Amino acid sequence: NNMPLMEMFIDCGVDCYQSLQTTAGMEVGLLKQNYGQHLCFWGGASVELLIDGTPDEVRADVRRAMERGAPGGGFILGPSHSVAFGTK
Repeated sequence: NNMPLMEMFIDCGVDCYQSLQTTAGMEVGLLKQNYGQHLCFWGGASVELLIDGTPDEVRADVRRAMERGAPGGGFILGPSHSVAFGTK
């Protein structure tokens, strides 16, 4: 969980943060609320579900990520981390 480092990323000039891993406590809605005026966020779709989840679980997870991340822009939907071997 890199949430404690967000201010440092902003101070360093980072404009987009990739690897929003919700299973590690990186909640896109909270990140956008606190840092969305300074950073774009990329990720939000659980890699764990892409590997082991059902299609319905993946759809629900993607919808959740979009509902929390898309309003107001500054969000790129993508996997929460590197897509692993075995992903369906």
